[in-house]
Amino acid sequence: MAEEELIKIIKKIDKKLVILLNENLSKKDQKVKEKVAYLAKFDLDYNEIAQILEIRPTHAAKELSNLKKRGVNHGSKKIE
Repeated sequence: MAEEELIKIIKKIDKKLVILLNENLSKKDQKVKEKVAYLAKFDLDYNEIAQILEIRPTHAAKELSNLKKRGVNHGSKKIE
């Protein structure tokens, strides 16, 4: 498989993933910190979370830091 084909497939998967995540994050009464906590379970970094939620990376990093302080799990491991 050519590299160009792989890039197209990856971009297509990425778009579908964003759509699926946005469906789960579309609750208007859900706070940003709850959305960040949800996305952190998928082992996403703060830049990826910021991109999905359309917030600043510094905001996502702050929320992840707060989760870490509270000892909330991040992905398959505890945030440390």
